[in-house]
Amino acid sequence: MLPGQLFNDYNSGGYLTLRLGPKYPDFADGAGFPFPLELLMKQSALVESPPDSAVWTEEADRYGINTIILSLARIGGLNTSRSAVLRE
Repeated sequence: MLPGQLFNDYNSGGYLTLRLGPKYPDFADGAGFPFPLELLMKQSALVESPPDSAVWTEEADRYGINTIILSLARIGGLNTSRSAVLRE
């Protein structure tokens, strides 16, 4: 079982919604609606920032995020497997 609120990158949101269901809502995904542009821009900024940065601390506290799920394909051209990083 995954702890708490999830953060995911844009590309993995739809997959997570399908696989995890409503118990773990995604942060934002490619569906567009109901995600406002501001949230999508924030998601993009977080993906580009290190998890121990001030922006991450602020947003993790704001949204209660303690599980980060990113596609490995975004990191150096690796395969499309998924990886989870836990924030303690």
